[in-house]
Amino acid sequence: VERYTTCLKLLKLFIQDHYKKEDVDIREIDYQFIKNFELYFKTVRKCNNNTTIKYIKNFKKIVKIALNEGLISADPFLKIKFRLDKIIKNPLSNC
Repeated sequence: VERYTTCLKLLKLFIQDHYKKEDVDIREIDYQFIKNFELYFKTVRKCNNNTTIKYIKNFKKIVKIALNEGLISADPFLKIKFRLDKIIKNPLSNC
């Protein structure tokens, strides 16, 4: 629940910042909206690629529910592919 609450908060901030309004109709969510949302995370929020993708994937789950419920007719994520950056983790040293 916390992930989706955070996603909603950030989505509201994005809409206010980018579209200069309080909300958008779910039918306005298209490919360009998602790409702008991604750019917002990387530029304004200064998130790295993997963090950005995790937020976008949470949003994608909500959009899929809207699609399954018939609230939107087309999947705006259809042509979008996200790739996580491979992270090399160094083990902690023994003290």
